[in-house]
Amino acid sequence: MWNGARYSKRYQDVIKYLKDNPDIKVENIIGHRLGGAVSKQLQKDLKKQGFDVGVTTYGAPHHNRNPISADLNPKEKRFRNLNDPISYLDFGATPLNSKGDEITNHHNIYKKCLKQIHSTR
Repeated sequence: MWNGARYSKRYQDVIKYLKDNPDIKVENIIGHRLGGAVSKQLQKDLKKQGFDVGVTTYGAPHHNRNPISADLNPKEKRFRNLNDPISYLDFGATPLNSKGDEITNHHNIYKKCLKQIHSTR
């Protein structure tokens, strides 16, 4: 994963929000595309501070050559479309086969992701 996500406005906004609201307990961070990269970076950085946060991404630009490594962290769930060029190199993500138009695909995949998240709780 590239470390540039921590310099994005999204990352900075989340860090500011967490600092301004210390009473909020973060258990899982969910992100799509750039939000997925930000989620992974937040998980990594928060772990260094002693927080064990889960992360769920969909279509994130994550590079992983080893599909088995995703199974090593039970708090990490990654999803991607089979022919998605953004998340194409994330071999550890669960591939979701999509059919139909783009908007319907994203809505259906979002529902599948939620179903898988809730089935693992």
